[in-house]
Amino acid sequence: MSRAELLKSRSRRLANLSVVACVVLAAFLLLETFGALTVASLHGEPVAPQLFWSGAVSAAPACFYLWGLWQVRSALAAIGVGEMFAPVAASAIERVGWALMIGGIVSVAVVPTLRRIVGDDPGYVLAFDVAGVVLSVVGLVLVLFADLFRRAAKLQAEMREII
Repeated sequence: MSRAELLKSRSRRLANLSVVACVVLAAFLLLETFGALTVASLHGEPVAPQLFWSGAVSAAPACFYLWGLWQVRSALAAIGVGEMFAPVAASAIERVGWALMIGGIVSVAVVPTLRRIVGDDPGYVLAFDVAGVVLSVVGLVLVLFADLFRRAAKLQAEMREII
């Protein structure tokens, strides 16, 4: 098997594994966020809407992270069917970067405000969440790397034309 075929085969397998990871993580996120509320309402116990909205708001950053993982799956699937590596990788790196950056910002700056609005005041305006800040910075760097990757691919194409 050639290296290109091996890369395509591995990419397809990893794309399939990332689908499984996305589904499992989404299921656990739903269970963690709404499982207790669902069980309580099934048992006839009153459930305050504030608890539902607070859970939904708190889960918002994870939705962006799952979107980023799904973008990785899309890139792997594209490579698996033989698309050019450089454009696919640059696009995927950029989308994952945006997902991480937005998720981190939402975690640090938006979630506390929205929780206050739905009546679940966390007691602070900005959450100094180290993971959220780091993910935002890593996301920003990935977006910048994607631009560099595109420029390098463009320069490589120009060099091939010259030669």
